[in-house]
Amino acid sequence: MKNKTMIEYPLNPEPIRVEIEPTNICNANCIFCPRWNVRKPKGFLNLKNFSQFLDRLNEYRNKMWINRLSYLKKYPRIIFAGMGEPTLHPRIVDIVKEGSRRGFDTELVTNGAKLTGKLASKLAKAGLYRLSLSLHSLNPDIYYYLMRLELTEMLPRIEEALKALDETNVDVEIWKICTSESYNDVKNAEDEKSFREFLSHFKKKIRMLGPTPAWNRGGQMPAYKNWANVHDNDKIWCELLYFTLNIAWDGTTTMCCCDFPSITVPLGDAWKENIDVLQKRRNEIFNRPLSKPICKNCRRPKDQTYEELYCALKKNYELNTNLYESE
Repeated sequence: MKNKTMIEYPLNPEPIRVEIEPTNICNANCIFCPRWNVRKPKGFLNLKNFSQFLDRLNEYRNKMWINRLSYLKKYPRIIFAGMGEPTLHPRIVDIVKEGSRRGFDTELVTNGAKLTGKLASKLAKAGLYRLSLSLHSLNPDIYYYLMRLELTEMLPRIEEALKALDETNVDVEIWKICTSESYNDVKNAEDEKSFREFLSHFKKKIRMLGPTPAWNRGGQMPAYKNWANVHDNDKIWCELLYFTLNIAWDGTTTMCCCDFPSITVPLGDAWKENIDVLQKRRNEIFNRPLSKPICKNCRRPKDQTYEELYCALKKNYELNTNLYESE
């Protein structure tokens, strides 16, 4: 009689997201960002290296557990973020196009400083799936305190860009990050009123995320009392880490985007090595007791989004297919 085994949650994590850093150069000086501690040289992602990487990633995703559950070659998504401002890359439109033309959902995280209506239109035509805009406050004083940028200079360009996206399929969301010094109930109520008025200018429905505490970035910021420590006895001791592959502009791959400044846990070079090799190193670390200082010092809000996604897909799979695999 054949032995039958229940399909279980995968022991080795697969990347739902691949976070790519187009550049580590930035025009802002956000209070919660550890860019001041970046040790590596400044630079820009090489388009040829990135395209070749995407070809390897495209082959890799055919084998991914999550894609077998969803019946789609949907994952991973490509997120353009990192330690710098992605729109400072002179070929950011071509970079987005390389991802979207291979069928990857692409997301661009930007502070909006260089985001004009013209650029927004080009990104939409390049196939951008989502624009995530860091617009932490519409109060000029709070905005400057958080980002060291002048809101009066930024907002007209941001508004122009969002209007250019009104008639496109690009999903838009606004991120709001706060610190204990910049947030209280009165300020938040005033800000919410300002955002309601601002968002009424656009036809497209724009989501608001936050205000949420900034990540502690491996212990480089004072921790909020309600933040959870990352524990190595949890089923998944860091959901975002479990489901994300992080690649710097020069191909350096790390365990976490918060590790970009110091690269304390290098996994290899994504431009030169196969993804299977990078994943093997990543999984070897993940399946050992947690011992990395970058993780032990990290405090961040609990995020179960990716674990819930896995569970939902697994439930759907089990409802619509044979529950067992024959050995």
